[in-house]
Amino acid sequence: MSSVGLDSLGDRPLGTKLMFPYVRGEDGSVTDTLIMSFRTRRVVYSKLSVNKQGHGYRTYVLLPANYLMYEAYRTGRGRASIKISVIDVSPNPLSPFRVKDIWVMYEGVSPVTLLEDLPENIRVIIEQNSRKLPLYEYLETEVPR
Repeated sequence: MSSVGLDSLGDRPLGTKLMFPYVRGEDGSVTDTLIMSFRTRRVVYSKLSVNKQGHGYRTYVLLPANYLMYEAYRTGRGRASIKISVIDVSPNPLSPFRVKDIWVMYEGVSPVTLLEDLPENIRVIIEQNSRKLPLYEYLETEVPR
Protein backbone atom coordinates (compact mmCIF):
# COMPACT_ATOMS: atom_id res chain seq x y z
CA MET A 1 0.00 0.00 0.00
CA SER A 2 1.29 3.44 -0.79
CA SER A 3 -0.18 6.89 -0.40
CA VAL A 4 0.28 10.44 -1.52
CA GLY A 5 -1.35 13.56 -0.04
CA LEU A 6 -2.96 15.64 -2.77
CA ASP A 7 -3.04 19.41 -3.07
CA SER A 8 -5.71 21.38 -1.31
CA LEU A 9 -8.25 23.89 -2.51
CA GLY A 10 -8.02 26.72 0.03
CA ASP A 11 -8.62 25.09 3.41
CA ARG A 12 -10.24 21.97 1.92
CA PRO A 13 -8.13 18.98 0.95
CA LEU A 14 -9.00 17.37 -2.38
CA GLY A 15 -8.25 13.95 -0.98
CA THR A 16 -5.65 11.41 -0.02
CA LYS A 17 -4.46 8.98 -2.66
CA LEU A 18 -4.21 5.33 -1.55
CA MET A 19 -2.82 2.57 -3.78
CA PHE A 20 -3.23 -1.15 -3.18
CA PRO A 21 -1.77 -4.13 -5.09
CA TYR A 22 -4.16 -5.95 -7.42
CA VAL A 23 -3.75 -9.50 -8.78
CA ARG A 24 -6.04 -11.81 -10.73
CA GLY A 25 -3.75 -14.67 -11.73
CA GLU A 26 -4.48 -17.49 -14.16
CA ASP A 27 -3.77 -19.91 -11.29
CA GLY A 28 -6.72 -18.48 -9.30
CA SER A 29 -4.65 -16.16 -7.16
CA VAL A 30 -6.35 -12.97 -5.99
CA THR A 31 -5.11 -9.83 -4.25
CA ASP A 32 -7.56 -6.94 -3.96
CA THR A 33 -8.65 -4.20 -1.56
CA LEU A 34 -12.03 -2.52 -1.83
CA ILE A 35 -13.05 0.57 0.13
CA MET A 36 -16.70 1.23 1.03
CA SER A 37 -18.24 4.47 2.23
CA PHE A 38 -20.25 4.54 5.45
CA ARG A 39 -22.20 7.48 4.02
CA THR A 40 -23.30 5.92 0.70
CA ARG A 41 -22.88 2.26 1.77
CA ARG A 42 -21.29 1.55 -1.63
CA VAL A 43 -17.87 0.64 -2.95
CA VAL A 44 -15.91 3.85 -3.56
CA TYR A 45 -14.79 4.52 -7.15
CA SER A 46 -11.21 3.46 -7.85
CA LYS A 47 -8.91 3.47 -10.86
CA LEU A 48 -7.64 0.03 -11.77
CA SER A 49 -4.33 -0.28 -13.66
CA VAL A 50 -3.52 -3.84 -14.72
CA ASN A 51 -0.93 -5.43 -17.03
CA LYS A 52 -1.52 -8.45 -19.32
CA GLN A 53 -0.57 -10.86 -16.54
CA GLY A 54 -3.39 -9.55 -14.32
CA HIS A 55 -1.09 -7.66 -11.92
CA GLY A 56 -1.36 -3.99 -11.07
CA TYR A 57 -2.77 -1.44 -8.63
CA ARG A 58 -6.14 -0.15 -7.46
CA THR A 59 -5.99 3.58 -6.67
CA TYR A 60 -8.44 5.56 -4.53
CA VAL A 61 -8.69 9.28 -3.82
CA LEU A 62 -10.46 9.60 -0.46
CA LEU A 63 -11.67 12.58 1.51
CA PRO A 64 -10.99 12.58 5.25
CA ALA A 65 -13.61 10.28 6.83
CA ASN A 66 -14.13 6.76 8.16
CA TYR A 67 -14.35 3.98 5.57
CA LEU A 68 -14.80 0.23 5.52
CA MET A 69 -11.85 -1.62 3.96
CA TYR A 70 -12.25 -5.16 2.58
CA GLU A 71 -8.96 -6.99 1.89
CA ALA A 72 -9.00 -10.30 0.03
CA TYR A 73 -6.02 -12.53 -0.78
CA ARG A 74 -5.84 -16.06 -2.18
CA THR A 75 -2.83 -18.03 -3.39
CA GLY A 76 -2.91 -20.24 -6.45
CA ARG A 77 -3.09 -23.23 -4.08
CA GLY A 78 -6.28 -21.98 -2.41
CA ARG A 79 -5.05 -20.58 0.90
CA ALA A 80 -6.98 -17.39 1.57
CA SER A 81 -7.19 -14.39 3.86
CA ILE A 82 -10.08 -11.94 4.19
CA LYS A 83 -9.98 -8.99 6.56
CA ILE A 84 -12.51 -6.23 7.16
CA SER A 85 -11.36 -2.99 8.80
CA VAL A 86 -12.73 0.39 9.74
CA ILE A 87 -10.17 2.98 8.68
CA ASP A 88 -9.90 6.68 9.44
CA VAL A 89 -8.49 8.56 6.43
CA SER A 90 -6.69 11.79 7.27
CA PRO A 91 -5.39 14.56 5.00
CA ASN A 92 -1.86 14.01 6.41
CA PRO A 93 0.33 12.40 3.68
CA LEU A 94 2.75 11.08 6.33
CA SER A 95 -0.05 9.15 8.05
CA PRO A 96 -2.79 8.74 5.41
CA PHE A 97 -4.99 6.38 7.42
CA ARG A 98 -5.18 4.45 10.63
CA VAL A 99 -7.00 1.21 11.33
CA LYS A 100 -9.63 1.65 14.04
CA ASP A 101 -11.15 -1.86 14.10
CA ILE A 102 -10.26 -5.07 12.29
CA TRP A 103 -11.98 -8.44 11.88
CA VAL A 104 -10.21 -11.47 10.43
CA MET A 105 -12.98 -13.21 8.52
CA TYR A 106 -11.07 -16.06 6.87
CA GLU A 107 -7.53 -17.33 7.28
CA GLY A 108 -5.76 -20.23 5.58
CA VAL A 109 -8.43 -22.76 4.69
CA SER A 110 -11.14 -21.99 7.24
CA PRO A 111 -13.44 -19.21 8.42
CA VAL A 112 -12.54 -17.34 11.60
CA THR A 113 -15.42 -14.86 12.08
CA LEU A 114 -19.02 -15.20 10.86
CA LEU A 115 -20.81 -12.37 9.09
CA GLU A 116 -23.44 -12.30 11.82
CA ASP A 117 -20.69 -11.64 14.39
CA LEU A 118 -19.90 -8.26 12.79
CA PRO A 119 -21.56 -5.08 14.05
CA GLU A 120 -24.88 -4.72 12.23
CA ASN A 121 -24.01 -1.53 10.29
CA ILE A 122 -20.84 -3.17 8.93
CA ARG A 123 -22.53 -6.49 8.13
CA VAL A 124 -25.26 -4.66 6.17
CA ILE A 125 -22.71 -2.76 4.05
CA ILE A 126 -20.76 -5.96 3.33
CA GLU A 127 -23.91 -7.86 2.34
CA GLN A 128 -25.19 -5.00 0.14
CA ASN A 129 -21.91 -5.01 -1.80
CA SER A 130 -21.45 -8.80 -1.88
CA ARG A 131 -21.47 -9.01 -5.70
CA LYS A 132 -18.47 -6.69 -5.94
CA LEU A 133 -16.39 -8.26 -3.16
CA PRO A 134 -13.79 -10.84 -4.24
CA LEU A 135 -13.96 -14.15 -2.38
CA TYR A 136 -17.26 -13.18 -0.72
CA GLU A 137 -18.40 -16.80 -1.05
CA TYR A 138 -15.76 -17.69 1.58
CA LEU A 139 -17.71 -15.60 4.11
CA GLU A 140 -20.84 -17.68 3.66
CA THR A 141 -19.22 -20.80 5.13
CA GLU A 142 -19.95 -21.72 8.73
CA VAL A 143 -17.14 -21.64 11.27
CA PRO A 144 -16.58 -25.20 12.51
CA ARG A 145 -17.29 -25.55 16.26
